[in-house]
This record gives sequence, C-alpha cells and structure tokens, in this order.
Amino acid sequence: MRTIFSVIVTVITSVIVGIVGGHLAGIYFAQEHPYSPEQEKAALAAKNHEADESQETATPTTVPDAETATPSGTRTSKPVPQAVLDEEEFNFGVFEKEQKGEHRFVVHNKGNANLTLTMLNKSCSCTNVDISQTSVAPGKDARITLSWKPNTTGGGSYTQGASIKTNDPNRPQFILRVYGVYSAPVLVSPNPLPLNAFASQEVSNQTRIYMLEPQPVNIRELLCEDAEHFAASFEKSSLTDEEKKNNMLDSAQSVYDLKVTLKPGLPFGPYQTQIRILSDSKLEPELTLTVKGQVFGSTSIISADYNPRTGVFYLGKTEHGTPLKKTLMIRFTQTEGETPEFKAEIQPEWLRAELGEVRGNIGDNRILPVTITIPEDAVLGSSTAADSENMAEIVITSSNKEMSTIRIPLEYSVAEKKN
Repeated sequence: MRTIFSVIVTVITSVIVGIVGGHLAGIYFAQEHPYSPEQEKAALAAKNHEADESQETATPTTVPDAETATPSGTRTSKPVPQAVLDEEEFNFGVFEKEQKGEHRFVVHNKGNANLTLTMLNKSCSCTNVDISQTSVAPGKDARITLSWKPNTTGGGSYTQGASIKTNDPNRPQFILRVYGVYSAPVLVSPNPLPLNAFASQEVSNQTRIYMLEPQPVNIRELLCEDAEHFAASFEKSSLTDEEKKNNMLDSAQSVYDLKVTLKPGLPFGPYQTQIRILSDSKLEPELTLTVKGQVFGSTSIISADYNPRTGVFYLGKTEHGTPLKKTLMIRFTQTEGETPEFKAEIQPEWLRAELGEVRGNIGDNRILPVTITIPEDAVLGSSTAADSENMAEIVITSSNKEMSTIRIPLEYSVAEKKN
C-alpha cells in the first residue's frame, strides 16, 4: 500500500514540475522573441516563393502523345510530330524586271517524333523548291526555299507556290505561297497574243500596250515578220477606271491598243510569228509582240467555254480541295480506213487530261471528247493566256493529217478554301 502511494505521489510531482517548467520556458521565449504581424507576413511570402520555384523547376509539358489501342483493349501513347510554320505566304510587293525571286519558309517540329516533309507539286516548272532536310527531329527546324525568275518580257502580277506533304496526323499537307507584281518600262498584255482561225477566215485580236515611263511615249512604226499573212495597226487609248485602281498600271503615261489581223491562206497547223513595235521610248525603244495560234482545216473545237478567236479554253474558278471538271469536243474528218491515234500532254503537270473514245457525228466527221480536271490537290494560283511564263495549256497530237497538233491555252483560278 505504501509503495502504491509512493508511485502516485511521484507521478503527480512530475506533472506539476512539467507544467511549471513549460510555463516558465514560454514566458522566456516570448520575452526574447516578441510577436509582430510583419514577421508573419514575411514568413508567408517566403513560403509562397518556395512554391513558385518548385513549379518553375518542374519538367516542362510536351505535345500529348497520340493514343493507340492494344489487342487487349488498353490505351497506350504513341509519339507524333507537329508541323508549325512561322508563315505560309509572303508578299514581295513590287518586283523589278529580271530580278530573281527567292523566299525561305521555316517549319518547326514541336512534336515528339520525327517530322517528314515531301513536295507534292508546285505552281509551274519555273519554280524551284528546296527542302533543307526531309526528316526533322523533335525540337528542330527545316527550311523550305521557293525560288523563281519572273517573266522578263513585260510585267504584271505573279503567284508562285508549292504543296508540301507531312506525316503530322493533324496537318498532313500545307501550302506555301509567294506573290506580288513585277514591273518593266513597257507592259504588253496579253503577250503572246493568241489568234486562231480556219483556213478561209480572216480574224483579228488585240493587245494593250502600257508605257510606264514618267513622260509620254509615241509609237512610230509596226513591223510584221510575216506581212503576207498578218497586218497590224494601233491607236492611242486611255486607262479604264478599273486599270486606274491597279497599283502598277495607274502610272502609265501612254496607252495604246494594238490590233493584229490574220489573213486567209496560212497553212494548216500551229504557227508563231512576231511583230516589232518601234517607239521613241528612252528605256525600251523596241518591243517584240509574239502572235501564236493555229489554223484549222476541217477540224473544230466545240465547247461553250472555248473562245475560237483567242483559242483559249476557260476551265473556271474553284477552291482548293474542290475538284472541277470540264469537257470539250474536237471535231475532225476521218478518211476511210484511217484509225488515227491521239495523245494529250498538259501543263502544269498536276492538271489532269483524259481522252475519250472517238465517236461518229455526220458522214466522215468524228468527235473526240477531251476532259480536263482541276484536282483536289491543285496548287493555289491562276493562269491566263496573258501570262506566258505560267500559262497552262493542253497539247493534243494526232496521226490525222488535217488535225496534226492542237495547242489549247487554259485559263483557271484556284483560291484558298473559305472556312
């Protein structure tokens, strides 16, 4: 009993000593380190700063990997590339005559797998496309350089471009484009001048001459290379309201309309001739206008979109990704026992041409259907008969003597797809 009592006394004494000791220690700490709100704010700020630093040093995020399904049904991540461009088109503004054009586009791979780049097609054969590397590692860049030389015989607007294929699942293809206008002291449009006719016809077509020198210029004389079959005349004119809105034509001090007439008697088949234009221009006193076309025998072209005077077939306007197809008919005379062979070549190469089966018409007349298609992956831009550098055309050759070779310029426009 005495032992139990001794233990209880010892425990109570220890508790009392602990309470008294703790109270005295608290009083001493409070005297040495008095409380202040400023200290509490400083401690809180230090704690927040440590949290920010821990976030900054964390591993940066990357493009999420693509998910793929395994045979068991579970989802796994697959690395994918990501093609990102600083720009996809560039405006050069006004380009000087004979100046070579070149622009460099940069493609970044911001994915986590190698990015592959392949050229699909380009606007014309005069455009060169150089890809610095066809396989781009994650975090690296590739440079795609477009270079070309504008038409040196005149001036006008231009558009060049190229389609690039990638293995980026979210961007399998992109289009690069450059555009602007290039100038010359004298602009002749259209040049070459298209002019087609049947053998017994007399037909005419005209072109327009813009003198861009700061002072007026007078035409003195026109000289035809083949004066037996061609005649040329000119008259002074003025800018139309639409031409005055053009940032290059509005500076023309003198404007002329030049008319060219093809007389009957030129042999069947394609032809090309030149007309020299002599003036008192100080910068370009002599110009050359090219006239080209075809004289048909019993051959004719049937289509509401074909202009028999200029020889141009109008394909029309479409948007990238929307195909456009048109068909024209070539009527020719087939002699008994003859089975003519036909072949078609088209420029630019991304256009499609298909020759149908020859069918009868009336008597010895036969019809050859020709279908031309602007495909979904067409290059942005346009082509006109006035733009000899980038002119599109289809050439049909035949073993038929009267048909020979038919060369048809094509006009079209491919615009960006509207969202």
